[in-house]
Amino acid sequence: MKKIIILLISLTVIITGCGKKEEKVEEDKKPKIDYKIDTIEKTNCENEIKEYYTKEEQTIYLVCIDEVTLLEHGKTLKEYLESGKSIDDTTNEISKLLTIHASLLDGGTSVYRDTGQTIYTKKGITLIKCNKTDGKKDVYIGTNELNEDWGFENGFCGHNLTQEENY
Repeated sequence: MKKIIILLISLTVIITGCGKKEEKVEEDKKPKIDYKIDTIEKTNCENEIKEYYTKEEQTIYLVCIDEVTLLEHGKTLKEYLESGKSIDDTTNEISKLLTIHASLLDGGTSVYRDTGQTIYTKKGITLIKCNKTDGKKDVYIGTNELNEDWGFENGFCGHNLTQEENY
């Protein structure tokens, strides 16, 4: 009788232990999302452009966004730049996470988007890096819905497409 009780207790411990291990394996199979960028978007925004940060004659503008946070650095974009990082290096780092959407024949202006093929941003962003032959190298960061044609019609990167400028 003692042997049966010990056997039943042993089986209970073994079965209970295996069940917990099996649950843990299932949890490990869930995909881990490692967002790199988060944004705080403006509500009911009508393409509002805000000057966000200027350094060495180069400016970052936010369009319908209040804040950008670089999650892997644990800082807002402004805090990261104020720690000594250049706008070019930082926006190059961000653009490597995104997909190139368009390139202009103005010296190298590029439009990047989080197209959903990657999971780097929580809400999606559009990044427009100006690189004109006249030296204009400003950056525009907006929501995924930011229409670059609207932006260029309204002076992004020094363009004015209403005058039928080619790009």
